[in-house]
Amino acid sequence: MRYKFFLLVFSLLLTGSLSFAQQFQASFSNTGNLVSFKIRPTADINTGFSSIEFYVRYPVGSPAFTFGDVVENTTNFPGMGDFTIINEGVVDGYNIAHFAYASPITTSRSYTSGTEYEVFNVKLIGPSTSTVDLQLVQSNDDDPFYVNITNQFGTPIRAPLTTIFYPTTDISGDPYFYQLAGVLLPVKWLSFYAERKNDNALLNWKVTSEGKNAY
Repeated sequence: MRYKFFLLVFSLLLTGSLSFAQQFQASFSNTGNLVSFKIRPTADINTGFSSIEFYVRYPVGSPAFTFGDVVENTTNFPGMGDFTIINEGVVDGYNIAHFAYASPITTSRSYTSGTEYEVFNVKLIGPSTSTVDLQLVQSNDDDPFYVNITNQFGTPIRAPLTTIFYPTTDISGDPYFYQLAGVLLPVKWLSFYAERKNDNALLNWKVTSEGKNAY
């Protein structure tokens, strides 16, 4: 009987059905207007992914901006295809943007406990004199907006609600939102060209606005 139980547990581990200790937390960070979305495992795991979803919100009345092209990290997630960006409308005074990946299933590989893996990055494009406050959303109150991560078998492998985000930063004591404050928007260009002047280059440019930038 003990031998049969051991085989059952071993089989479940192989199929990914027992993944309670092998979960992923979520986070994001920015360098200027480039925002990077990341996950990290709470234990060593070998897995593929059938879906990864992030919901981001920002206040209504924020400076007008658009998301650029999503650049997937196929080194960290081999076989990953394109993310889609879905406008989910307004909830409680916030615009909701949904970044969704559901096909095809990524190639299974090993992920090391506590190591951060960038899933994708995306640029914010808008007026350079402004900033935008972004929040990752994991809120039962705003269901169905959430962080979703499933393995190649469709089994959820995201961390529990109260520990889904890292580092553990909340907003006004609310663990359901993780904020990335003051994301800079870039210079908005009208033109840029170079003209040869003997052995030098004369650079000319025009912008509609600029601020919080250098060089």
